[in-house]
Amino acid sequence: MSLRFTLQTSAATASLLACLLIAVAAHGQGGVASVTRGSRDRATMPTPTGMLYSPGVIELQPDSPPRSVDYPVVSRVDSGSVSARAGLRIGDVLLSVNGKDGREARLFRLENGAERWVMRIRRGTEEMELTMEVPPSMRRGRAPSAAPPR
Repeated sequence: MSLRFTLQTSAATASLLACLLIAVAAHGQGGVASVTRGSRDRATMPTPTGMLYSPGVIELQPDSPPRSVDYPVVSRVDSGSVSARAGLRIGDVLLSVNGKDGREARLFRLENGAERWVMRIRRGTEEMELTMEVPPSMRRGRAPSAAPPR
């Protein structure tokens, strides 16, 4: 199978499309595709928030950003992280973050001067609101580290 197309898009979207094309090509040939980025397993890599979530099925439409068909589900919460302190648990469904629909790409994008994310989640049949502090390492204009003592 051979596909050729020209696409003007961001690097992240291009990477996603490349992964999808490899998977489609392998499936069409009765094979299995495995695409990795670097040598580390993303599920075990540290994150600033101490959380990972899976977006589920991604929908690609012309002239619009990628969008998840399903709401993302929290797949990892590190103990002691800002996510754990906010009360997130594995299996929580992210309905919205700061009023932004949970199915939109880049849910945890920082707005200017933001210090927290307000998340609407579903846990089982119950919906609730949790607040997660933005980790200092992610804040824009954060104060420089203290000077060493003399």
